[in-house]
Amino acid sequence: MMDASSHSRSKFALNFALILLVGLAVLFAKVRDASAIDGVSEINAAVVGTAFPYAISQPGSYRLTGNLNPPSGTDAIDISANNVTLDLNGFSIIGAGGSGGNGIAGSGSHVTVRNGTVTGMGGNGISLGPNAIVEDVHVAGNGGNGIVTGTAGQVRHSSVSNNTGIGIFLNGSGGAAIENIVNSNSGVGLQMYDTSSAFAFNTFLFNDGNVSLGNPNNQVLGTGTANQVGNNLCNDAACN
Repeated sequence: MMDASSHSRSKFALNFALILLVGLAVLFAKVRDASAIDGVSEINAAVVGTAFPYAISQPGSYRLTGNLNPPSGTDAIDISANNVTLDLNGFSIIGAGGSGGNGIAGSGSHVTVRNGTVTGMGGNGISLGPNAIVEDVHVAGNGGNGIVTGTAGQVRHSSVSNNTGIGIFLNGSGGAAIENIVNSNSGVGLQMYDTSSAFAFNTFLFNDGNVSLGNPNNQVLGTGTANQVGNNLCNDAACN
C-alpha cells in the first residue's frame, strides 16, 4: 500500500511530466512558426537555406530580416500569389552575377515590393505582374532590366542604375513612374507600353549610352511628351 509520502512524490512527478510536455509543445510551436511574427512571415538566409528561389504562394505580408545571396542563374524570390506585400526592410538581395536569375519575380496581381536593394542578379532586378507597386527601392547593377511591371503597375521613389537592360519598363497599359532617379542603364531609362502610361517628377541621366548633358534623346521611349504629368528631366533638359 502506497504511503502518503510516496503518493505525493508520484503526483509531483506526474504534474512535472505534464508541465514538461506542455512546455515542449509550446517550444515546438514557437520553432515551427518562428518565421511568422505579428502575422508577417519573415525571410532570411536561415529560413531559405540553399532552397532558392524562396516561393511565396499565399497572400499576405512578408519581410526580409537579413540579406539574401542567391547563386548565379537562380531567382531569389518568386511570388505566384495575388495580394502580397514584400518589405525588404532595408536589407539587400545580392546576386552572384552570371546569366539569368531575377531578384524578385512575380506573376501574381497586386504585389507590392518596397524598402530595400536588389543588385548583382544575372537577370532582371524586380519583375512583377499587373497592378504591382514598387517603391523606395535601389535596383542597381543587374544583368537584365532594372524594374518591370505589368498592366497598371507603379514605380515610385526609387533609384535604378547601371542595369544592363532598360531602367524601368512599364510593360502594360495604365502604368506610372513617379519621382524616380534613373541613371546609367545600358538601355533607355524608361520604356512605356502605350499612351495610357504616365511619368512625373523623374530624373533620367546618361541612359542608353547618351552621356551628353542637354541632349534628352534615348532617356524615355514609347510615348514621348504626351504622358508627362509633371516635370521630368532627361540629361538636365526637358524630356522628349
